[in-house]
Amino acid sequence: MSKADDLAKGRMEGLEYAERIVQKDGLKGLQEEIKKRGYTGISINVSHKEMEQATAQMRNMMFDTIMAMSMGILHDEFGYGHDRLQRFIDKFQEGAELLAEGVITWEQIIENAEEVTGIPLTIRRNDHDVKLKREY
Repeated sequence: MSKADDLAKGRMEGLEYAERIVQKDGLKGLQEEIKKRGYTGISINVSHKEMEQATAQMRNMMFDTIMAMSMGILHDEFGYGHDRLQRFIDKFQEGAELLAEGVITWEQIIENAEEVTGIPLTIRRNDHDVKLKREY
């Protein structure tokens, strides 16, 4: 199969995939799918289940690395011992679970933290920086 044939086959598969989404979730569902795939750059050959598994692994790694750094700083700079660190871990994990379950959002966490500390916070997002590479 030539490169042109591969490209034509890929386009046809993409159209068929889009048709299934529109039939199931309507035009809005397709628009959300395009947006999600654009942010992540993940191919349509990767299922939602596979995408969720991969992003769950990334989220877990992110939380684990943040936990390790936070524990080191809390211990070394502020004298936290075993019991205080364990309480921190428990509350951190509780917050992570609430986020994962959709009970709270990052925006709510930021708003609360700013309100109680007076320290402005932001989350650097890349949702507006991502450029789609398209070959036609």
